[in-house]
Amino acid sequence: MRTRHVLRIVLATAVLIGALWWVLSGVDLSLTFSIIGQSDVVIILLCVPIILLSHVVRASRWRTMLTESSQSFSLGTAYNAVMIGYAANTIVPRSGEVIRPWVFAKRSGISVSTSLASVIVERLLDVLTLLLGIGLVLLFEGAQLSAAIPSLSTDVITYGMGLPALVLAVIVAIVAFTDAGQRVVTQLLRPLGPRVTTKIVSILDGLHRGTSILRRPSLWLRAIVETILLWSLYIVPLYILLQAIPFQPELHTTFLDAAVMLVIISVGVTIAPTPGALGIYQGFAQAALVRIHGVDESSALAFGVLAWVVNYGVALLAGGLSAFLEMRNGLSWSDVRESSTS
Repeated sequence: MRTRHVLRIVLATAVLIGALWWVLSGVDLSLTFSIIGQSDVVIILLCVPIILLSHVVRASRWRTMLTESSQSFSLGTAYNAVMIGYAANTIVPRSGEVIRPWVFAKRSGISVSTSLASVIVERLLDVLTLLLGIGLVLLFEGAQLSAAIPSLSTDVITYGMGLPALVLAVIVAIVAFTDAGQRVVTQLLRPLGPRVTTKIVSILDGLHRGTSILRRPSLWLRAIVETILLWSLYIVPLYILLQAIPFQPELHTTFLDAAVMLVIISVGVTIAPTPGALGIYQGFAQAALVRIHGVDESSALAFGVLAWVVNYGVALLAGGLSAFLEMRNGLSWSDVRESSTS
């Protein structure tokens, strides 16, 4: 096993143990499970089609980003790749970001570099959307965000999230709008011979095609609308689930409260990935309810567990079904395993 894989597993395990300790400290688990058992199952099940629709919208946005590619592909192909990636993330943090474009490239005929570049652009858009969400929450509900995440200072946002996003944006812009990268690489690799240079240049060409949406302003509005719809569909299930829990006393929440909850959970999942966001998802949801709404820790944990089970359970089951369908079409388990270790 490669050293970087071992280090990634050790780090993820350490974060997971710390997150679970944080979540479970001072919690009456018997009360938590009792509250979960009293929750409204019908309301909870209403979340499932909405969550699935959000994944369809993500696949549609990805398809928009690849409109300029030379290959045509169905929405179903993009959706299956998205869900396989999500399922992988529930097992190994961030592995889906590699497996998803690799599987999609295998099934659509698009080069891996083009597929990967489009995912990088997509993730950059998500980070920028999250930063915008943090900014809006700080502007209108700053006290709530500070109460839920006291350590979320301007410096943390700037250097922990904003600066990496800026660096990535500059790199993507260079790849998308200039041929400077290709010229530099060609010069640096020339001593290695034409074969190596040609292969690297081919990869850079693929990356350039994968960022094609950035050169097509006519597609920007479509991608922005799909992004707004996507994040709205992330908020709705949280709002519904807040109505399903028998909080005592009764908790009256709004769609805005659910939006703030989404921002808080997203910050946690972004900065501290664990397998399936286990511990982190529940912990940040719990913190939001306890520190903003004054809910007791056991009830808050019950919400965090239910929200996590519904969101990640749907992703895991739908991802497994997508993997089954794609394997019937020629994708093999060894292919997926090869992509995760490459």
